[in-house]
Amino acid sequence: MLRAYRNWDFPKGMVEPGEDPLLAARREVREEASIVDLEFRWGEAYRETAPYGNRKIARYYLAATGTEKIILPVSAELGRAEHDEWRWVDRDAAFALTSARLRPILEWAAAIVGDS
Repeated sequence: MLRAYRNWDFPKGMVEPGEDPLLAARREVREEASIVDLEFRWGEAYRETAPYGNRKIARYYLAATGTEKIILPVSAELGRAEHDEWRWVDRDAAFALTSARLRPILEWAAAIVGDS
């Protein structure tokens, strides 16, 4: 999970014009957490949040990685990293850190992955 200010979330961002949403997800994870070895072992299914903020909807895919240490790269646009902190967490910790907006996403992922 990534923390920006006081909010914990998963990597996400805008789909660029003409970009496939799954490729956008891969790009955002690479840009925000330097993870390049995503494995979509549960398929390419996704879940979306209810609208929030300015009617934004976030789409989440479920993937595995062998990457252990996350690097929060400096964003050229911001001149600093987009996030302040990262953590690998289990299901219970993820529920404790996130807002109600992400709980349905976590429940979906937990149902697919189980306690692994």
